[in-house]
Amino acid sequence: MVHGDEPEQYGLARRRRRQTESDVLTTLDRHYLLELTINVLFTFAVITAVAVFAIAGVVFFRNQDVDLLLFLSLCRLMLVQALSFLLPLAMLIAVVFVYGRAAADHEVTTLKASGIHPYRLLWPGAALALVLCALTFEVETRWSPRAQHQMRVLPASEENMKRLLEKRIKSGERSVDFGDKKAKRKLVWEKIGVRPEGGVLLEHVLLETSLAADAETGAEAETTMVRADRGIVRFDSERERVVLRLEQPRSVSGMLHGMEHDAIEFLIDVVPMTERGRLKLQTLPELVCLHARSLETAPLSGKSLLRYAELVEVDGRIHQRLARAASPLVFLLLGAPLALVFRSGNRMVAFLLASLIAMFVYYPVEQVASVLRDRQLASPLVACWSGNSLLTAIGVGLLLFVVKR
Repeated sequence: MVHGDEPEQYGLARRRRRQTESDVLTTLDRHYLLELTINVLFTFAVITAVAVFAIAGVVFFRNQDVDLLLFLSLCRLMLVQALSFLLPLAMLIAVVFVYGRAAADHEVTTLKASGIHPYRLLWPGAALALVLCALTFEVETRWSPRAQHQMRVLPASEENMKRLLEKRIKSGERSVDFGDKKAKRKLVWEKIGVRPEGGVLLEHVLLETSLAADAETGAEAETTMVRADRGIVRFDSERERVVLRLEQPRSVSGMLHGMEHDAIEFLIDVVPMTERGRLKLQTLPELVCLHARSLETAPLSGKSLLRYAELVEVDGRIHQRLARAASPLVFLLLGAPLALVFRSGNRMVAFLLASLIAMFVYYPVEQVASVLRDRQLASPLVACWSGNSLLTAIGVGLLLFVVKR
């Protein structure tokens, strides 16, 4: 009877041992996942605070005349674009610190002696890396393109003719600059008054228009100056534009020199149309639609006549954003073995090591990949994923070396 109970006792002992091992691994996963999460949040808060000061300096240098509200809006939009770099960097610093501390405290050695493979330590990091990949994917595919477009729209809306003229009237100045990259205009007057029926009356007006050179048509840069005894500026609320009417204008210089007219009207949009057709300003769903649309149009003599953009350019943008979204996982595979090699639980050492990896390894490799994509020296798939593939191979090789050592 005793011999018959032995297999059952052995089976019960094995089940208890497996349950104990499962409980240990679950506790281990929770411990490292919690430590990684706390360090990612802390690191992200620190580097974001540093990035805010840097971004504020850049925005102030580029836009020194904007008001406080626009300044804060531009800082927010630049910070949104920086999230695709801040999130992976926070992951890298946290991985180097947590796994470096575990190696310095001989936790890895203890786990190996207990029969737990060191690869088991990567599971909590992989779970957190996938979460950050999802966040980075959202930033790269939706938030960042929209933020870049708003970066162009906001300054243009603040520098439109209506707002500028209102500021000049209030401050008592007698000139205003407006226009865009293709045509810049300067309006100068001697006296200004508000019309009872609406609008502004300008006396002794000089309008200077500078047209930029056009490489496509071969047109050269040209400046035209027009004088008028009076000008009327009114706001067309229905069409959201400013109407500048010069009465009895006389062309002083330029292509229309010597010509006289009864009146000339200039129609100026309140918010200049900003080009959103550039691929970097479009979200991932829009790029996917462009990809499908490009496949439907056949090239003629090697050139796409009806396509909005070349298929290779659209594919390049899509793969670039997907590759950037995968960077937290790449940083896990690269940072974990380096942390085990250096065996340091010092946060400053972790920050320095992670910064060196980011500045001198990852981002230079990404720039090379961008050059390969832009110059079409390789297919979009190879160009955009070459950096991640190289760093992943280096990380896996280091990890195998560290584990076998």
